[in-house]
Amino acid sequence: MAIFHSPKIVTDGLIFYVDAQNTNSYNINDGVVNNLGKKEAGTNFRRLDFVENTDQGPGAIPPSATTSQIVVTTDNNIKSFFFDGSDYYFQSIGKPMVNMPSELTYTTWINHNRSGPLGSTIFCPGTANGGGNINRSWLYIFSDTIQMAITDGTQQGYGTYTAYTETNYPLDFNYVVTTCSDNGDGTSTIKIYVNADLVETRSDVPVISGRIAGTNEPDVARGGSSGGQRFSGKIASASMYNKCLNQEEILRNYVAMRSRFKHPSRIY
Repeated sequence: MAIFHSPKIVTDGLIFYVDAQNTNSYNINDGVVNNLGKKEAGTNFRRLDFVENTDQGPGAIPPSATTSQIVVTTDNNIKSFFFDGSDYYFQSIGKPMVNMPSELTYTTWINHNRSGPLGSTIFCPGTANGGGNINRSWLYIFSDTIQMAITDGTQQGYGTYTAYTETNYPLDFNYVVTTCSDNGDGTSTIKIYVNADLVETRSDVPVISGRIAGTNEPDVARGGSSGGQRFSGKIASASMYNKCLNQEEILRNYVAMRSRFKHPSRIY
C-alpha cells in the first residue's frame, strides 16, 4: 500500500502518515474529515474514520457533521486538524504493522491546548476492548509534558519530558519526536526531541517494545477509552516508523517542514 507523504521526509520505515496539508493522505468532505486508513477501491491512501464515545470497532459510522467533530482548519496559512477535546478522534482501519516493533518512532507537528483534557497524539490501544495500559503504546502530549509509552504486552515503560512549556517553545506549532530502541539486554532507550533537538534520554527503560498482534491501528487524538480523554488543539501531521530514527533523520524531517510552520532557519 502506498503512503502519500512529503517527498523530502525520511520514508525508510514509514508505516503510518497523515498530514492535513497533504490531501492525498486522507479524504475530506465540506471541511470535515470523514475518512482517513483502509485502502478504498481505486485509491492509494489510508482511510481513518470518526469514532464517537468509547471503543467502537473499526468501521464505526460517524454521526452527522457538527462543529464538535474534527475539522480541517487553516490559521496563518497553516492547515491542521482541529480537535475540541470531545469524543471525536481518528481511528485508522487496517494494521500498518503485525506486531509492535522493538524499534519505534512517533512524530507530530502539534499545537495543543495546555489546559485541555488528557489526550494522546498517537495511541495504539492493544486489544479490541482496550486491554488496559499494559497493552498500550502512545505519544502523549499534555500541559508541559511529552511522554512516550512502550509495551511488551505485560508491562509498560516510559520516557517523559516535563519542560515542554510555552515559555521554552513559544511558536504555535512544534515538531515532537519520540523514539525507542532495543538495548539488547532486555531494556530500551527512549529519546524525546523537540524541533530536532534532543531534550530527554532514558536509557534504562525496563521493557522492550514488542506486544504481539492486537489492535495495532494507530488512533490519533485519543487518550484512552473514556470520552473525557481526548486531545484538545491542533495536529498538523502525525506519523509512525517501525525503526528508531536517528538525529540526522529527525533533523531532515524538521528542515523539510519547518518553513510551513514559520520556524526560522538555524545553523546546525
